[in-house]
Amino acid sequence: LADIFIRVKWIRPLVTLRKGVGVLSASIVVSFIFSKIIIDAEGYIGALLTPDYWSLTHYALIAHLADISAIILLVTSNKLSKTLLGAGWKKVQKLSYVFFYASSLYVYLTYGSLNLLLSMGVITAVTLLAYILNKRRAQTIINTSTPNTPTV
Repeated sequence: LADIFIRVKWIRPLVTLRKGVGVLSASIVVSFIFSKIIIDAEGYIGALLTPDYWSLTHYALIAHLADISAIILLVTSNKLSKTLLGAGWKKVQKLSYVFFYASSLYVYLTYGSLNLLLSMGVITAVTLLAYILNKRRAQTIINTSTPNTPTV
């Protein structure tokens, strides 16, 4: 929203909350994984190695994609990871889209929440609009900053 409504000054400071919300949601997912490991580590790890764990039955694969992306996001959401990964850090953090869509799709398919499906659509539309506007702004900056040079 901050990229769409650039003249609305109170939205931009809220962008800093995005990381905290992401870390909180990933922490919740990872805490469930830890609880399974604490309760029955051998059974949980053994289940990881079975085809049923990774099947589409009951949408397990989608749920586990969200789990894996949550773990990676949580492990890399710190200054040390940012320093070690350098420019690759932003690419890793784009797993937040996998986390969001896999989590949302799993909940929608499991519980049939139409509101969740609507929310996914709105967030997708807003994200695409922000992407398009940012590309246009970047292109405008490039076009206005390069001097016109005569061609020979």
